[in-house]
Amino acid sequence: MYAVLGKRGLQITSFVLLLFLIFIIEGVIITRMQSMDMRDPQQRIKYLNDLGLEVEADSVIESEIRIPNTFSDVYLKYNEMQQEAGFNLEEYKGLVVTKYTYSVSQHNLTNVYVNILCHKGEVIGGDVSSSQLCGFMIPLKKENIGEIKNGFDKAG
Repeated sequence: MYAVLGKRGLQITSFVLLLFLIFIIEGVIITRMQSMDMRDPQQRIKYLNDLGLEVEADSVIESEIRIPNTFSDVYLKYNEMQQEAGFNLEEYKGLVVTKYTYSVSQHNLTNVYVNILCHKGEVIGGDVSSSQLCGFMIPLKKENIGEIKNGFDKAG
C-alpha cells in the first residue's frame, strides 16, 4: 500500500530524513574520535586538534583519578556537562581513570587547560577550563571550543 504525500508532507519527511542523517554523521564522527587509543600521545594531540585545540605537547601531565562511587553535587554538575558532549561518567563510578592535562597554546588564550579523561585508552570525558579568576569550564565539544576561541579572538 502506498501513501500519497502532499507538498507539506514531503517537506516534513525531507526535514526528518535530514535530521536523521545529521545525527548519524555526528555519531560516526564522535565514535571515530572516541575510539582512538588515547594511550598514544600522538593520538591525543590529533584528537584535540580535531576538536580545534592547539596544545603544547610537552606540557602534558598524566595522573590517575578515581571516579567516585557516589556523586556529590559538584560531580553531578560535572557529569551533566559531560553529557552535553556525549559522555557519561555514571558508567565509570568507582573506577580509576587516566587524566591527561595539556596547556592550550592558541593565541589570546592564556591560562587555559584541557583535560581528557580516559579508561583503557578510550575517551570517557573531559573539559576545557581557564584558571583565571573569572574563568570557565566547558565540555570537550567542538562547537563550544569554537565559541570560546571566537570570543577570545574578538576580545583580544
